[in-house]
Amino acid sequence: THVMGPEAMSLLLYEFGRHGLRCKHWMDKVQPDAIRLVPLMELRELAMACQGLVYFGRDYGGFFHAAVPRLREELPRLTVPHFVLALRICRDYKGDAAVMSFLTEICLEMPRVIPTLCINDACKAL
Repeated sequence: THVMGPEAMSLLLYEFGRHGLRCKHWMDKVQPDAIRLVPLMELRELAMACQGLVYFGRDYGGFFHAAVPRLREELPRLTVPHFVLALRICRDYKGDAAVMSFLTEICLEMPRVIPTLCINDACKAL
């Protein structure tokens, strides 16, 4: 994993997440490298990596604490699926001040994306 770039790492984490518990031990092994790559990830890559890890969210606090500042930078570009993902991350770390600050910013930004909310996205948010 030391030669893996951000795009490959995000795809790897996404695929590991799709396979769940069968690949969790591999997610554990690559997490330190994934954390190192967070600052280099584009929004699409960061979202894929987060999606892969979010099912076991509380086990990957190091990654998500690195991801929240990057997601905060991208806040104006977030779409409804990104908001749903960010809310899932915030739910798992609701005791963390930085995450709660990010949650506040998400809530303030939500009126921008509500008009674009379709029935499929609304169902996924449940």
